[in-house]
Amino acid sequence: MFNFNLNEPNKTYKEYKKFLQEHPIIFSILILIILGLLMLTLFNQNKLRNEIIEKDTKIQLLETQLIPFKTIALERFTGSEMEALRKLAEEIEDTEKRLKNFQNYSYSASLNYLGNSVESPNIIISSPVSRKLEGCYTKSEKNTAFECTDECLGRYESLIQSDPFFPFSYYYITICLFNNKNSDWVIYARKSLEILDETTNIEGHNSYHDEIKNKLLEMMDSTK
Repeated sequence: MFNFNLNEPNKTYKEYKKFLQEHPIIFSILILIILGLLMLTLFNQNKLRNEIIEKDTKIQLLETQLIPFKTIALERFTGSEMEALRKLAEEIEDTEKRLKNFQNYSYSASLNYLGNSVESPNIIISSPVSRKLEGCYTKSEKNTAFECTDECLGRYESLIQSDPFFPFSYYYITICLFNNKNSDWVIYARKSLEILDETTNIEGHNSYHDEIKNKLLEMMDSTK
């Protein structure tokens, strides 16, 4: 073996050279290790270079795709380019939100409080919702009374699960809990009102949505 002496580099080099000459296998292994490290370094450099090229390409593509949005933003809004793009993004997000709300609530908005779709005073079309409610209410000329049996309460809860944007499922439970002096009625009333706030903003919604909304607001006001 040999000793490395930093204070005598020439001597160390000679000893190192002599050692490698006497041990050609070790020398070959060292050469292979060095070549492997060089190849790995070159591979990583190429990989990094390709990643940079790919990112630059994506940035250029994104900038190209943004051109029409930039044009629209600068036409619609004042301020810098970034500020105009931000305002356009907010407008698009708001539009998407309103569209999603419309998709979620439009069907429910067309139904009356019994889950029927009313085409005209003489044409009432049933729905999966109305069929689930059959047997859980009694209708007279003056009003409609909702049953509060365990079976019907279970149906109302089932409707909430299957049709979460139908506001009257919460309303039925609200009435049952209110009549039984159960304070939890407020929870269901608030949820019903939350949905009714959306359905009553949809053009052509069933008029019962306004009627039930006003009734729930009166009930809420009576607790203040």
